[in-house]
Amino acid sequence: MRKSLQQKIEWAEKQPWCQPMKDCTQEAAWHGEGDVWTHTLMTCEELDKLLITDENESFLNDMAVDVLEWAALLHDVGKPSVTTVEDGKIRSPAHSKRGARMANMILFERMNAIHRASVCNLTRYHERPFHIIDSAEDERSYVAFTSWMCSNFLLYILSVADAQGRIYSDIEDTLATLDCWKMICQENHCFSQLYPFRNDHARFLFYQGKLSSFHYDPFPPQKHVTMLSGLPGSGKTFYALNNQRLSALPHISLDDIREDMGVSPATDTQGKVIQRAREDCRKHLRRQEEFVFDATNLTRNIRDRWVRLFTSYDMGVDIIYFEPDLQTILTNNAGRENPVPESVIRRLISILEIPNMGEAHRVQFVSLC
Repeated sequence: MRKSLQQKIEWAEKQPWCQPMKDCTQEAAWHGEGDVWTHTLMTCEELDKLLITDENESFLNDMAVDVLEWAALLHDVGKPSVTTVEDGKIRSPAHSKRGARMANMILFERMNAIHRASVCNLTRYHERPFHIIDSAEDERSYVAFTSWMCSNFLLYILSVADAQGRIYSDIEDTLATLDCWKMICQENHCFSQLYPFRNDHARFLFYQGKLSSFHYDPFPPQKHVTMLSGLPGSGKTFYALNNQRLSALPHISLDDIREDMGVSPATDTQGKVIQRAREDCRKHLRRQEEFVFDATNLTRNIRDRWVRLFTSYDMGVDIIYFEPDLQTILTNNAGRENPVPESVIRRLISILEIPNMGEAHRVQFVSLC
C-alpha cells in the first residue's frame, strides 16, 4: 500500500538529507517563507489541494499521485549542496540536476525504475515551465522535450504547487506564465500525451539535436544494436543468453574482455578494455550486423559515447535496462565468480541514471524479480 503524503513527509523528516534542507536559506525575493524545507512543506500542501480538484482528480491514478507527491517532496532536495552567495544574493545553480540524482538514490529501494524515473525527471525539469516565455528555444521544441521525459500534465501540476508554495510578490505573473506553458503544450498536442513525432527515429534525432524539422519523416535504421544497462548482478547477461532473439546475436561483453585480457575491474585501468570493445564493435558495425553490447552503462554520458559510435554506422539503438530489487542484485552478485564489493554497488547506485526515451530508438525495462 502506498504511503500518504503526510506519511512521506514524516518519513522524510527522519532522513539525513532533510536537515540540510531546513538549514538552507533561500533568496528572500523569491522565497519569503525562508528555508528550503519550509518551502517544500508549503509545496506539498498546495499539491494536496490541487490533487482533489475535479479537473485533476479524474485524470490521475494512484501511481501518478504517488509520483507527484514524491516529486513535490524532493524537487528541491539538491539545493543545499549547491547553494552559494553571489553578489549578496543567494543562488542555487543546477540544483534540479543534482536533485534528480539524489532523488534516484533516495527512492532506489522504494519505487520501481519506471516510476522512479518519472520522479527524477520531474525533479530535473521542474523549473522549465517557469521559463517558457523568456526561452530562446522554439516553443514546440521546448514543450515536446519534456513530454517524453516526465509528462507535461504532471509537470504543470508540480509547477503550480511549487509556485503557490512560497511567499513572493510576483505570484500572479508566475501563474500566468504557467498557464502559457499549459496552452503551448495543448496547442502542440503534448499536454496529456507524448509529443507525436513522425516515428521513433524522428524522436531519437530530436533528442540528439539532429532533427531538421518536425515535419521531416526520416527513414528509420533497418538494423539495431542492443545495449544492456544495469548494476552488476542485475541479470543482464543471463537475460541476453536466454532470450531467443538476443542469444542468436554476437555478444560483446566488457566482463568477457576483461577476463580474456586479465584486467581487474576494481584495480586496473580500463582503457585497454574499452579500446578492445570498440574494435570488436566496429567489426560488426562495418558489416551492418546486429549484436548485443553488454556492460553496466549506468550514466547518460557513458551510454552516449557508445550510442554515437553505433549511430555513426547508421545503426539504430535499443536499450534494455535491468533492475530487480536490491537484495536480488546483491544475491546474484555474491554468486558470481568475481563478485563486485557491495560498497561498490552502493556507490554505483549513487551515480546511476535511468535510461530515457531521448537516448535510443527503443527503451525497455526488465525487472527479473
